[in-house]
Amino acid sequence: DPYNPQEITFFNVASADPPQIGVWQNYVFWTVGRWFDKTILAIDTSEPTDIKVVGNFDLQENSIGWANLQDVERNFIYLTGEFFNNGLFILKFTPPTGVVELSPGSDVPDRFSLQQNYPNPFNLNTIIRYSLPGSVKSHVSLKIYNLLGQEVQTLVDELQMPGYYSVRWDGKDKQGKDVASGIYLYQLKAGDFVEMKKMTVLR
Repeated sequence: DPYNPQEITFFNVASADPPQIGVWQNYVFWTVGRWFDKTILAIDTSEPTDIKVVGNFDLQENSIGWANLQDVERNFIYLTGEFFNNGLFILKFTPPTGVVELSPGSDVPDRFSLQQNYPNPFNLNTIIRYSLPGSVKSHVSLKIYNLLGQEVQTLVDELQMPGYYSVRWDGKDKQGKDVASGIYLYQLKAGDFVEMKKMTVLR
């Protein structure tokens, strides 16, 4: 009833600066923090009585710094940087894993690389960075395995342009359940390039 609105639920997010908000389908993207230390939260509102944060992206940690959320179109989030980091930044949100990844920048790397995840060991979230050289798209897969070689989660499985990428894993398996403490493997495949590294989950 537009003449008699009712509150369904209340979701509180503390932030030093006024939040900036964007909406796509049943997801709300909300900035929290202050000045250079801001994080974008991805909030699932599909169940109004059970609102959940399903992803987050730390701007400072990913070398973006001071930026403002300008628009959300489909699952792309558009930011504009300020001061020393002027420019347009594009983030891509991939539900339901809660992964938020940085779109490729203008600089093209000269070789493939897969970096050690950070933090490691981790409890809730960790970031995996990799780079793709060349001038054309390549099919990229980034998967998590346990020590038995069983696939735990797929973080990336798509064509991607050359560039630098940053993917966050929330420590959940394909069923959305928290994985147990232990050592896990993450493998990047891009064209003929294959590399695997270890990481540790501590609950």
